[in-house]
Amino acid sequence: MITGIDTSASQEFISKYDTGEPKTIWRIGVLTARAFAYVSSEMSDPAKSINAMIEIVRFALRGFDNFKDKDGNDVKFTTKNKDVYSQSFAVVSDSIISVIPTDVIIELGGKILEITKLPEQVIKN
Repeated sequence: MITGIDTSASQEFISKYDTGEPKTIWRIGVLTARAFAYVSSEMSDPAKSINAMIEIVRFALRGFDNFKDKDGNDVKFTTKNKDVYSQSFAVVSDSIISVIPTDVIIELGGKILEITKLPEQVIKN
């Protein structure tokens, strides 16, 4: 049986690069079909793969806890509106994307793609 996805749901993720305490907890969700279609155009070109990961994180990061700037201050989670294929999305703001380390963006993007896919049991049936 296939059920609809909950685009508002999120799961917690801790980066393998996070060696400090307390850990930064990233709240990530799945990509909607429209968001996936948009970011897929970036994934087809290897030269743009980092841009694809940025866009994946921009669309599916729902929030975070214990994320600090370079001075140790809490980073405030903010979004902006982005219109894609006649639909408006609340996506992560540029000010946040610019302070997430590249390795963490790649890791988050990979995990988001992993949870966006259908479960193996559904694929095999």
